[in-house]
Order: sequence, then C-alpha cells, then structure tokens
Amino acid sequence: MTFSSNPLPAEMDGPRRLQEFPLESRRGLLLTILAGVLVAFVLQREWHLAAGTIAMAGAALGMLASIGKSVRIWNQVDWGTLGFFIGIFILVGALEHGGVIAHLAKFLAQHPLGQWMPLTILVGSALFSALLDNVPLVAAMIPLVQRLGQMHPEYGVELWAALALGAAIGGNATIIGASANVVAQGMAEERGYRLEFRRYLPFGLSVFAVTLVLGIIYVMLLG
Repeated sequence: MTFSSNPLPAEMDGPRRLQEFPLESRRGLLLTILAGVLVAFVLQREWHLAAGTIAMAGAALGMLASIGKSVRIWNQVDWGTLGFFIGIFILVGALEHGGVIAHLAKFLAQHPLGQWMPLTILVGSALFSALLDNVPLVAAMIPLVQRLGQMHPEYGVELWAALALGAAIGGNATIIGASANVVAQGMAEERGYRLEFRRYLPFGLSVFAVTLVLGIIYVMLLG
C-alpha cells in the first residue's frame, strides 16, 4: 500500500512552507546549548535533575539566544505535535500517579503466569503503545518491570526484551503509536501533504501484525 500525495491548496501552502533558517549567525551558540542539554540528560542522575527541568532550561536558553528573531521562530514551531506530546505525557503520568501501574504490577506479581509472563508483557505493551505512544508508556512501565524482576529473578532479561519489542512493535500500528510517527506527520503537513490517522491505519496494522508474530516467536525462543 502506498500513500499518494494530497497537497494543500496553493493559498494555504505558501505560509506553511519551511522558511529559510533565520538564525544562521547564531548557529554555533544554539548547537552549544543543544550539546549542553544532551550532556545534562546523560548526567541527570549524578546532577539530580529531572528530564523536564533539563528540557525546559534548554528551551529557555534557546529562546534567549534567539532574541530579535523569536517571532519568526515562534511561528515555525509545530504546536500541534507539541500539544500531542504534552497531552500524552499527562495521560500516562495520571495513570501512574493514580496507582494504575502499581496495581498492575501487584496483580502480575501475584499471578506470575510462569513462562507466559514475557509474552504478556510483549503483547500488552504492544497494544498499549499503539494507543498511548511508546515513549511515555515505556517510561511508566520501567518501574513495573523492575519490580517484577526483583520478585521473580528467574525471568532474567526476557521481560526487558519483551517490553522493548512490544513498545517498538506497537509504535507501528497507528500514527500516534510512536514519537517518530507524530513528528513525521507534522513535517508532512508543513510540506503540504496530509497524513491522517485513518489513512495510515491499514498500512500500520499490517506491519504491526507481522512484526508482533515475529516478536512472539523471538521471545519464546529467548525463554
């Protein structure tokens, strides 16, 4: 299945085309800020900084470095994609703080399911990733897998492999299943091509089905 182009009307396309980079003279400073943010992410545990604090600090420094050009930069931000990520992280955070993740971990710990536990993690994370985006889902699932690994060390690396595979596989299913999909959708919109949820779904589900079967076979062989 292939996607045919569906350009926006000419009168709508012009304002949304990518503009020439307006901060050419400040590129070195912006790259330095970006490098500092990446270093901070790597060392966030040693520095006792939250990922959100690092990201917001980097964004603030970037805006300060863009003084005089900020209006043009502001107009080029993909607010729809940012809004999606804000909403999905709030949703997953609410599930975690509401105790849903803890209750799920308790249930799985009480019903270890034997050799079926890795497959349960694989299929469950794949299905939820297709609906919630795999990045925040994995962030919420890491404590659960850690707790299960401590309670049942016999599982070994299978649980982590199942989580990684399930999240990646689930990201193929829908346009909102993976962060890369959402970013690609925003970039396509900027260039005048509409990549909608229903348009992507048949292709995504077929890839999802094939890779899920392969993932199940792999986890079974790993165990």
